[in-house]
Amino acid sequence: MSRRQILILDNEIPILTMLDRYLNSKVKKVLLASNIEEAKEAILNNEINIVLSDINLGNGKTGFDFYNWVCSNGLFTGIKYIFMSANMSGERIKKIKNLQCLYIEKPFNLKKLDEIIE
Repeated sequence: MSRRQILILDNEIPILTMLDRYLNSKVKKVLLASNIEEAKEAILNNEINIVLSDINLGNGKTGFDFYNWVCSNGLFTGIKYIFMSANMSGERIKKIKNLQCLYIEKPFNLKKLDEIIE
């Protein structure tokens, strides 16, 4: 896991801070984005291997919006995309599985996060 670069997209700053502190020693680089525009800039200017994205990003935006942008711009190759949410309904899980992505429910166990990022 140490050579990977991870982009974390979440509008909740405490979540970004906690994940940054936790993952910083486990991966080559952690990039943080609190909105889709910051995430776009990060993914265009770095070699991201993993995206860990909240689903509800506020202002009517979702992690699915960013996922769709990544795919429509041909940036998805080689990226592991993981959705996270505190409200993981059956419908959301089905959508995530149809996209062939992974998911983790908040609050999450950090050991589970390690497993899913591997």
